[in-house]
Amino acid sequence: MSGSERDSSRKLQKRGEALLGRMGVKERIFQMISGFADLNSTARCSIFRIEDTHGTVAIVMVHAIRMDLSNQTVFLDAAVIPMLNTLAKECTAAVEGLADTDMVTFIVSDQEALFWKHLLPAFAERCRQWQHKPSCEYKQQDMIPICTVPEESFMCGCGLGTFPDGYLENLEAFKSLARFSVRVAIPVIFPSPVSRDSTAPGLPANINEPSHQKQDCCNVCSARKSSDGKPLQKCAGCKVTLYCSSACQKKDWKKGHKQLCSQLKEG
Repeated sequence: MSGSERDSSRKLQKRGEALLGRMGVKERIFQMISGFADLNSTARCSIFRIEDTHGTVAIVMVHAIRMDLSNQTVFLDAAVIPMLNTLAKECTAAVEGLADTDMVTFIVSDQEALFWKHLLPAFAERCRQWQHKPSCEYKQQDMIPICTVPEESFMCGCGLGTFPDGYLENLEAFKSLARFSVRVAIPVIFPSPVSRDSTAPGLPANINEPSHQKQDCCNVCSARKSSDGKPLQKCAGCKVTLYCSSACQKKDWKKGHKQLCSQLKEG
């Protein structure tokens, strides 16, 4: 976390309050890596349930920790079951059976759950060895994630069941769960090098000067000026995201900025 994120998280935890969305995700990924690599005093664990006030958001089954050489870090190679109310009884029964294993349950805020629904589709794209089908739900809905309503599908089904031979072979339940799962690469999420937080560790002091942090194009169409040639306009809520027109702003609002706006404002 950046310096301000650490300060905020400590205050929230001291008050017994849930972490904000992005900070919660960072903490959860850290806990997954620590648990799988047995870096703490608790027993090693490889299965994690992400649960919000509406129920289970996803089941994460970690296969391995791998090196991400291009970014000089590591990531979790894992299978994810996006939970929804239309899952087959076979999957539901197998998931319930996982409760008898050393599964760790993370109770997260609805804000953090929303972040996971946006991030998991991206994590699947990072490692996919399959092609999206013509019938892909992302194409049909023109949205990623497909939906953020509780217990509704937020990932497409194109990559379900596609895993290398021997994947999670030590987890007996995975034989019946594989066809409901998709492979993802869950990275460590570091503070942005253009963060406004001047206390972010390891960054030179001048990295936080305004010239380094400005978004310089429309968040929808990447235009660098408005249609009438005037400068781009900031979202009045978060004062971060830029748009070239009200049409682009309305489109982005419907596609997800409505949910993320307050989180960007907190940043």
